[in-house]
Amino acid sequence: MDELTTSPGGSGVSLATLTADLCAVAKKAFSQNSAASLAVARAALVDIARLNGLAATEGPSAALGRVVVLADRPLSEEEWTSLHPTAN
Repeated sequence: MDELTTSPGGSGVSLATLTADLCAVAKKAFSQNSAASLAVARAALVDIARLNGLAATEGPSAALGRVVVLADRPLSEEEWTSLHPTAN
């Protein structure tokens, strides 16, 4: 892996490109077969799971019952409003 992947058209980083780059890191780390490289592979796999909504994130937001939404595009005003209701 010489450089990070960008989305089609070179428009930047997306969820798909981040996942692909983390997969490449994990594969390379697994092939090294040392304790340090296995730790790197594990961290990459955890990041992949979290980015793709497959793993719960522990921390203050989880403790407060908040939901963290990751999107690989800007949300419309309607989408943002539905995820952040006002307390009236």
